[in-house]
Amino acid sequence: MTQLKFIIFCKGRGKIPIIDDNPRRGKKKEMDPAKKTRYKERSSVEIVNSELKDNYALQTIKVKGEVKVACHMMFAVIALMPKKIFTLIPQTA
Repeated sequence: MTQLKFIIFCKGRGKIPIIDDNPRRGKKKEMDPAKKTRYKERSSVEIVNSELKDNYALQTIKVKGEVKVACHMMFAVIALMPKKIFTLIPQTA
């Protein structure tokens, strides 16, 4: 799917696509500050989603039912929290 088709697809569903410009095709277009902030937020969320999926067994969920899946996901989030908290604490030697 080309970038233009993707933009039309997203806007047709009421979503706002934020795509970083590819500098290979000449000069890179700068995003306005609001879009740049939103892009950073989405990127950080995607990093957490990827870590949950790859390292905390959310790639293939082997339970059925909305409540059981939500419980499985929350256990994964609870397991991830100490790791994220300890990365925020400055290490003293």
